[in-house]
Amino acid sequence: MSISSARSDFLSSSSSSKGMPFLQHIRRFRTRGEERRAAVKERENSRLLEELQGHLNALDFVDVVRGRIEGLAREFMEESPGFRLSRRLFDGRYMIEMTAQSSHSDALGRPVRDLSRLAFLLAPEGEGHLLTECHAMVRDHDLPVERIETPSCRRRGEMPVEEFLDEQFLNFARAYYSEGGELEHGAKR
Repeated sequence: MSISSARSDFLSSSSSSKGMPFLQHIRRFRTRGEERRAAVKERENSRLLEELQGHLNALDFVDVVRGRIEGLAREFMEESPGFRLSRRLFDGRYMIEMTAQSSHSDALGRPVRDLSRLAFLLAPEGEGHLLTECHAMVRDHDLPVERIETPSCRRRGEMPVEEFLDEQFLNFARAYYSEGGELEHGAKR
């Protein structure tokens, strides 16, 4: 038996044994494969869309936190001339920083410049969380770094990050305006 006749016998026997011509088998296989690929693609697209929505929610939350920081900074700067506000990316995170340099004389009468700053670093984390880090320096003395990680899906008014921000500004003001040169956390000028 030649190869072509064996092929013909196979095709005719397999087509007739299932009652379906060969091309219908091929079309059925192709259709099933396309349906499976479409279902997989749909699941993947849904997963990616959900992930993207999480990132968008985190960015919206960053904007809410940024607004809160800038509002508190404006209030502080109204009472504390000489501070300026800046925004930039730092180490892959969004940074909002309030800085001032003050001049005074040391014990020998030499001019001295001190830097004071309050900086917030905002970093959206995986799973819809926001890491907020606060770095403070009063007259060239670093205060302890404070951090809070919060879910970015909370509504305004019930966010622990608002309390954290208020506390950081109050701690900074307390240290900046401390009496007798004593800074919070035992540091001295």
